[in-house]
Amino acid sequence: MTRRLLALTLLAVASATAQRTYTVRMAQGVVRMPAEELTVAALAGEHGAFQRDASLRAMAVAIRTFARAHSGRHAREGFDFCNTTHCQVLRPQRITSRHRRAALATAHEILWWRGKPALAYYHRHCGGMTESAAKVWPGTVAPYLAEKADSYCGREAWSAELPGRTVEVVERSPGGHVRWMLDDGQRMTGDAFRYLIGRESGLNLIRSTRFTMRTEPGRLIFEGNGSGHGVGLCQVGAEKRARAGHDYRTILAAYFPGTTLGVTSEGLAWQRLETARLEVWTTRPALDQVLIGQAEKLLPEAERRAGVPFVARPGLRLYPTAASFEASQGTTGLHLAPRESFTAPLALESAVLRELLRGVVESNAHPETPQWFRDGVVNYLVDPRTVPGMVTLSRRFGRKRVLSWVKLGLPSEAYAGNPAGQSHPGRNTHQQRQ
Repeated sequence: MTRRLLALTLLAVASATAQRTYTVRMAQGVVRMPAEELTVAALAGEHGAFQRDASLRAMAVAIRTFARAHSGRHAREGFDFCNTTHCQVLRPQRITSRHRRAALATAHEILWWRGKPALAYYHRHCGGMTESAAKVWPGTVAPYLAEKADSYCGREAWSAELPGRTVEVVERSPGGHVRWMLDDGQRMTGDAFRYLIGRESGLNLIRSTRFTMRTEPGRLIFEGNGSGHGVGLCQVGAEKRARAGHDYRTILAAYFPGTTLGVTSEGLAWQRLETARLEVWTTRPALDQVLIGQAEKLLPEAERRAGVPFVARPGLRLYPTAASFEASQGTTGLHLAPRESFTAPLALESAVLRELLRGVVESNAHPETPQWFRDGVVNYLVDPRTVPGMVTLSRRFGRKRVLSWVKLGLPSEAYAGNPAGQSHPGRNTHQQRQ
């Protein structure tokens, strides 16, 4: 079986958990990405210069929410998102363990507004004043995205010049953003003008809509501050808030006031607990003690089977209802259904162990190790009988070597070692979609 055919076969196989996926136009073509993997890839491409975990976590939530709210943005072209600043910039090759930890700490959380995903726009630098979404994109209904001062984001001056051109500002916001203008007689928003100049010049000359102009012989001089459209989360401001001690929830509340943060639209009031080896998030600390104790007990066993320890303290979310647990499912993060969902002790133990195995595999995975292989390793570690393809690889190359591919990346010999006609090495025979 050729490598391409083998990969396509695997994409049709259900992973260990149900998950939301998006189609993205990348350089190599349109690819399907699980929601949490897209979040991590966008963090690598859009996170700016975040140094604090709180700001990176806030960004993870904004990215995830943006994707949820704008799914199908390029539906007419046959995919959900492009890999540019028009949607979100994805850089899978730059993913680090820090990006994965930020996604894991906020796994599946998004911002909600009146039962729907919020419009979680973000930009690099607001220049001290965020802009109203309704003014940048007329017709947008998002009262939580209003113009307001951001004392944590200072002024970032810039200047640019254009050859002779007739430009007139028609309307400014109270904070100084250009809302409407005339470019050689054509009426447009300040943001549309900014993008127009970018397309014509191929450069980010007009960095924001907070600018003034003056005319000199043969040229037009722009002087402004800030960078981006100015709507929603300001990355520079978020980083400074994190340095001041704000957690990611406080940061998000500042930029998206009135929205609700949670896995589901009703939101969940999480409480953070720490054990010797785990960071646990729960809404029912007293009721969840059994699950917490079970996870603490099984964590060393998960590391023993995988042959590697967790890269960082794992975070485990314990959901209070079946509905909230179902909404959480994806490839990144450790999640457990309510204790009441398990009718037998062995079923509970098996579920906890599987989730911990998934966590230790994901925390050690090389960015380019395919998701289907990671899922296959987890299934193999839980019960080798369910993944005959992985058993074949282990016999051929040795169990230790096959497991090392999670961390090192999958070599071409892994494909060559799987004879044509056999199940894919990552395939779980009990989990194929009908």
